[in-house]
Amino acid sequence: MFKRFCSSEFKLPWLGCVQMCLAFLICPVTFSQSQIDSFNIRQLTLEDGLSQVSTNDLLLDDLGFLWIATQDGLNRFDGNEFKHFKHSDTDSNTLSGNYTNRLLQDSKGNIWVGTVGNGLNYYDPISTKFHRIKLQNTKDDNEIISALVEDEQGSIWVASRISGLHKLKLLKDHTFEQTHYLADIPISTLLYDNEGALWAGGFDGDLYKYDKNDKTGFQKKPEILVNGNVQSLFNTGSELLIGSDFGFFIYNFQNKSSKLLELESSGMFKTKHVVDILPHDSETVWIATGNGLYLFDFQKKEVVRKIQYLGNSNKGLSNNTVQSLLKISDGILAVGTANALNLIDFGNPYFNNLSKNKLGQHLLNDNVVFSILKDGEDLWVGTSDGGLNLIRKDQVYYFKEDENNPQSIS
Repeated sequence: MFKRFCSSEFKLPWLGCVQMCLAFLICPVTFSQSQIDSFNIRQLTLEDGLSQVSTNDLLLDDLGFLWIATQDGLNRFDGNEFKHFKHSDTDSNTLSGNYTNRLLQDSKGNIWVGTVGNGLNYYDPISTKFHRIKLQNTKDDNEIISALVEDEQGSIWVASRISGLHKLKLLKDHTFEQTHYLADIPISTLLYDNEGALWAGGFDGDLYKYDKNDKTGFQKKPEILVNGNVQSLFNTGSELLIGSDFGFFIYNFQNKSSKLLELESSGMFKTKHVVDILPHDSETVWIATGNGLYLFDFQKKEVVRKIQYLGNSNKGLSNNTVQSLLKISDGILAVGTANALNLIDFGNPYFNNLSKNKLGQHLLNDNVVFSILKDGEDLWVGTSDGGLNLIRKDQVYYFKEDENNPQSIS
């Protein structure tokens, strides 16, 4: 699954390929909080081959390719280089439009691509062709696809900002049987949760739950109402986490009440535009916002950590407007922003750019290292011309010979 990201050509600047393949294939682990606190970020930009910097959605397919939906076509990254897929007026087997924003791989291996203003497509990896799908019972051909999910029966659910919700069931003749729900209600997000329930969130804060016992599929009135445009959902089992452009809400199933929770405990700006929620482990989720990335403990109802833009530092995001999240592995998280794609590695080795003249933390005073000793939290480094270096809590102390000081190193 991860072979594309373990190719000899894909060299993460903070982790060797051999180490990464071992971590993925031999001993995958869930990283502890101390490891979450230590990470590095690789930023993929236009210079690396992205066709456009705004990363709207991310998908890792079953062949190990990373797909990126942008405002200027669909990108596929193999760990070394990007391949671009774009619309052509003269080729009906290309994308219907270049502004792509939603991705899904179905159980048959097809890649579904939703666009802004040009409807729905799916890519057949065998024929390497795109197929354009015309949604039925719609008044406008310029559909804006806002969400895509697949249910246990293999049906594809398509949310539209214009025409509502559509269910596509593949038939033997390779056509689709279509069913239309929530007609003309703008749907902004979908969740098919672990309990087999389908949730549909709307632009007016309305959330609908699919009812198998109802002939219409959904109740006429929304089950939940919150403020703002619903953009992301996650079911913890006892609560529904809801992200909207107004903020972050928690809905309790037992008492049927929702509460607005502020993620940013300090600072001038309130956390709004919660656009994606990605599970990290059994107690925490990553939350993508317009104010950076948060790791939230939904049991304790507190933010464990936040990752934000820190200028040109490799410890921060390329941009605070986070638009999409994808778990590559237990240790690597892909974060799409309004300005470039970020690959965050939480399993970076202890030695990370400890050198005299490389990017990162400029710690050592000489690059020729003869010996190393770890003493508790201290790291002693014996060098060729720089004497003895001591690294303590990211501070460095140098011990060199001083002919005028008999207490200096000999």
